[in-house]
Amino acid sequence: MLWAADASLPWDVTASKAAVLGFPETTVGMTVTSAGTKLLPHLVGLGKAKELVLTGDFIDAFEAQRIGLVNKVVAPENLMTESMAMAEKIASRSPLATSLSRTALDHGMEASFDQIMELEKSHLLICVQAGTEFV
Repeated sequence: MLWAADASLPWDVTASKAAVLGFPETTVGMTVTSAGTKLLPHLVGLGKAKELVLTGDFIDAFEAQRIGLVNKVVAPENLMTESMAMAEKIASRSPLATSLSRTALDHGMEASFDQIMELEKSHLLICVQAGTEFV
């Protein structure tokens, strides 16, 4: 499976052992899209991001996992089952808490310590005020 990796960046990713990922845009005279140039350095570091984007080289699923581009590598025949199991586990959690936690994690990459503490406090208050059967 050959895959332009920038399509995966906004989501949590499980990859098949057969996957080959990369940013081939520069090899065809294009640039990375989908905020890949913003998100990729946060995942893999600026140096590795530059290497992947500027060379257009592809990497296998295990290298993608090692550098943090994917979370999990599974056998091709288990990809859908494993992906659905993770999705079902996440879906079984409080939708409000899950959404707010994802937002905080995404903002935490850029926010100061004080800003993220305020955001977490406001999210906790939202959860408490909404009530939940998950407590």
